[in-house]
Amino acid sequence: MRFLIFIVFVLMLAAGVFNATSVSIELQIFHVNGFQYGLLESVAGVGAIVGSFAGPYLIKRIHPGKFIIFSGIILGLWMALILFIHSSYLSFGLIPLFVWISGIGLLNSCLSIPVSSLFLVVTPATFRGRAVGIMQMFSYLGGIIGLLVGGALSVSIGVIQVTVIAGVLMAVVSLGLICTKGYKDLLHVRESRSKTID
Repeated sequence: MRFLIFIVFVLMLAAGVFNATSVSIELQIFHVNGFQYGLLESVAGVGAIVGSFAGPYLIKRIHPGKFIIFSGIILGLWMALILFIHSSYLSFGLIPLFVWISGIGLLNSCLSIPVSSLFLVVTPATFRGRAVGIMQMFSYLGGIIGLLVGGALSVSIGVIQVTVIAGVLMAVVSLGLICTKGYKDLLHVRESRSKTID
């Protein structure tokens, strides 16, 4: 349970940084207009919808514990790709940015499925109500800290650099979690409820 809460905190920390920098990246770095900004948000939503369908399918074939860790690594590296997307702007226009945003939406959505599934399994029914509250508290706390830190650092080192640093750190932390006892314990959890998700 504590390991899952830590994972949620780390994910929301990175999500907070992304929320703090993504709008500035789109409006100030890529100079999108109102219509293009609306399209980008729509593409992120489409990616999230695809991730919601793909997540249950994937956790039937991949252990949720492994899915969480490797999705965190992929999401972190995907965030860091904004550095190359920015450098390719003159050659390819906004197309790479649309792909990047849709990938962020898809990966974020995919990650929530195994977290929720494992939460139901590892949390006793009598404690589940309080556990949900604790998890939400750390989720909001991670998001708020990410917003504040991401916003503050973007002023001094730039929104692109902050997004890259946050992505790399998220990938490194996710990779490091493989060596922890909490991850090994998660691998022993046989996720039975996820098999019933359609």
